Formats: sequence, structure tokens, C-alpha cells
Amino acid sequence: MVEATAKKPGASGSGNDGDNIISVLTAEHRVMLGLYHDIRDAVAARKYGAVPKLATQLHDRLHNHLSVEHLKLYTELRRRLENRDDEKLRMIHDLQREMYSIGRGAVDFIRQAHSVELTEASAGKFRTDLEGVGTVLVQRIRKEEEELYPLYESL
Repeated sequence: MVEATAKKPGASGSGNDGDNIISVLTAEHRVMLGLYHDIRDAVAARKYGAVPKLATQLHDRLHNHLSVEHLKLYTELRRRLENRDDEKLRMIHDLQREMYSIGRGAVDFIRQAHSVELTEASAGKFRTDLEGVGTVLVQRIRKEEEELYPLYESL
């Protein structure tokens, strides 16, 4: 299953999450995208009964991912930039706020998806909403991997 391919933050045994936080978060991106595709494929195949379990898995992964980013990554970035670069600190603050907003919308939809009872009549709207979440998820991942994580690694 897709879920088994990524380490959970702190599961490395190194005792220092800061050393591998970017690789862990990046691996989580792949797992979340895999779960998203599994949900999309289940809806396309009319296997509606599989959606709630997959949505719960995606919700839990995304919620954990956002928590690690907010509690560890952003905290460490602010610590590293404190008294050094006010412009980058403002950029980090703005990026965190933007990422939180994007993540919150995705989490809300996915939370609702784990209890939805899909039918042929409701599947079309669900599919449309799911595609919107997928677009946002990909945009967020791209922004993190192309802007946020390189900044973290450069400090």
C-alpha cells in the first residue's frame, strides 16, 4: 500500500528530526498524492465504499504533515532567521499564513469525505470538488518543495 512508503516524522531513530525533516516531509508528499490518486481512482471506478477509508488516511496524513510543518519547520526557520533577516522573516510569516489557508481548505474537504455516502447522483459533484482539492494540493506541494524547503536547507 502507498501508506507504507514514507517514514513518519521522528521515526528515523536519529533523535534529531531537524536533520531529516525535509526528506520526511517530501516523502509524506508522495504518500498524500498517492492517497489522493487512490480516492480519485476509486470514484472513477465507482468503488464508493473505498472512499471513506482512503479519505481518513489522507486526512490523517495531511493533518500530521501540517502539524510538523507548523510546529517544527516554521519554528526552526524563524529561529534561524531571528535578528538576521527581517525581510525573509516576513516572507516566512506570509508563506506560513498562505500555506495554512490552503491546507485548511483541503483538510476540511477531506474530513467531510470520510463520512460522505457517495451515489451515482452525488459522485459528479464530489469528483469536481476532489479535483479542486487535488489542484490545490499539487500547488502547495510544489511551492513547499521549490521555495520553502530550499530556503530551510540554505540556512
